[in-house]
Amino acid sequence: MRFSFVLSTMLAILTFSSNFAVAEQKLEVGQVWGYHTRPHEQGSSLIVVQFDSTAVHVSVSGLKIKDPESADGIADSIGHLPLSRKVFENSATELIGTVQQLPSFEDGLNDWIKAKKRGEATLISIPVKDVITQVELMINQ
Repeated sequence: MRFSFVLSTMLAILTFSSNFAVAEQKLEVGQVWGYHTRPHEQGSSLIVVQFDSTAVHVSVSGLKIKDPESADGIADSIGHLPLSRKVFENSATELIGTVQQLPSFEDGLNDWIKAKKRGEATLISIPVKDVITQVELMINQ
């Protein structure tokens, strides 16, 4: 019983420390972040393409999404995800590096901005790995 309490307390401290470290990092466009991935996408990463005080807009690369419309049946990226700051901080694990050239994200961002103005879109409020699972389910219905 005591071991279980100590273990859960340590995990809570490590999780808080990890999230605090991400929150304290200065965000910059082009940063590449590791995140809590799905088990079969451990090489996947987030690329910061835009941010403000409430949102972090990212592209996701290194995915293995089953996609019947893709030439090889697998989609390896999502061009734009509008994350709340909290979701980004809770999903990101470590700063990996930077890229000089951003992936193509503008169309997705512009579509999201238009939908937001119509009241049809908001920031994502669930973990990134869960969003990717939902995307995969939707495109395979």
